[in-house]
Amino acid sequence: MVRSAVQVYLRTRPTSAGSSSLTVQPDGKTVKMELPKNAEAGLINNQLEHLLFKYDGILPKASQETVYSTCAQDVVEHVLRG
Repeated sequence: MVRSAVQVYLRTRPTSAGSSSLTVQPDGKTVKMELPKNAEAGLINNQLEHLLFKYDGILPKASQETVYSTCAQDVVEHVLRG
């Protein structure tokens, strides 16, 4: 029996207005989200300025075929083989 771990991929699609608050890091597997501090929170503001999210892979502007071949093809083939 073949054992495999669950993998998590992020698929991004183009939008009419790009966002500068999200950037893909050089490793190609991490996304950084910028969060501007809220001045209304007061003098002591412990609000995070950025968050990092790590994935097994990032598929920017990927087609449905690319998503399938990257994420699901092996799983489907193993299921069909039994």
